Amino acid sequence: MAAQRLVIDASAFISAFIQERRNEVQEAILAFQLYAPGNFQTEISAMLLREQLAGNVDGAEMTLMLNAIEGIDIETYAPRLSLIIETAHKHALTAYDAAYLAASIETDSSLATTDKALAAAARSEGRLWSFSSSREVSFLLETLLS
Repeated sequence: MAAQRLVIDASAFISAFIQERRNEVQEAILAFQLYAPGNFQTEISAMLLREQLAGNVDGAEMTLMLNAIEGIDIETYAPRLSLIIETAHKHALTAYDAAYLAASIETDSSLATTDKALAAAARSEGRLWSFSSSREVSFLLETLLS
């Protein structure tokens, strides 16, 4: 069975490594073929640096997270510029956030995010991924039990 597609934004991805539910989230996202636009790595780096500078992550934890993150296969996808601009205007998003939604649209993928504005835009496009969706819960259980 081919893996379902999921565009994951930096906020959702980092949540998988920092929040209390990280093992559940990590298992779920690893069940998917993951995509992200080109700004993903820069956003991940900025978030990790912010967490480290705030004292939330020490050097050893940072090393563990970097090794785990770099071991995950995420395909970089460059959506059309015109779709990024159109999506940004339509949903009042930054170009950075619109790139995630545009990638989701062009790859026919769901979008995982913890960003409220991006989640609202993805929901309006029928692309928002969440644990509460019965389809995703069924797929997650099927994946974990197989």
